Amino acid sequence: MKIVAIGDSITYGFPYTMNDSWVRLTSDKLNLNIINQGVCGDLTRDMLYRFSQDVLSLNPTHVIIMGGTNDAYCNLTVDEIRRNISKMVKQSLNQNIIPILALPIPCAELNEEKTLGRYRDWISCFTASQKVALLDFYSQMLKKDGKIQDLILIDGVHPSLKGYDLMMKLAVAQLRIIL
Repeated sequence: MKIVAIGDSITYGFPYTMNDSWVRLTSDKLNLNIINQGVCGDLTRDMLYRFSQDVLSLNPTHVIIMGGTNDAYCNLTVDEIRRNISKMVKQSLNQNIIPILALPIPCAELNEEKTLGRYRDWISCFTASQKVALLDFYSQMLKKDGKIQDLILIDGVHPSLKGYDLMMKLAVAQLRIIL
């Protein structure tokens, strides 16, 4: 089994290194080959552009796709994000690669979080209707009152080391079920 995780800085492990990312921590914990293809600053259209080279050419069995935060900051519409993600899922399926979509983590910026909320709603419906697996990095990062857990974000967007550790725990628990 070979898994590629494609995404932005949150997949990469920013502001730390790839070794501190949820991808590396999950790979180590599950003793799986998970290749980190997170690129800081990427929009979903950038991920789509490099999808053939960074995912398909590696012939993985699975791909974890997580993006959308930078799209929200750049004022892309949910429809634009949806189109890009849908194309990556279609390309995966055409190559017999099992796609797994991930819900973006919470964001402390209200306008961007509104866009991400609509995008998360779409992902939840899309994965259910298409029978595509879903990693929920969102709901467990919130307190019962709906606010972001303390100390998991360092700048309102990127996880702290505690946040990446929480993402790893969520990914491990969910991937044990999915895989």
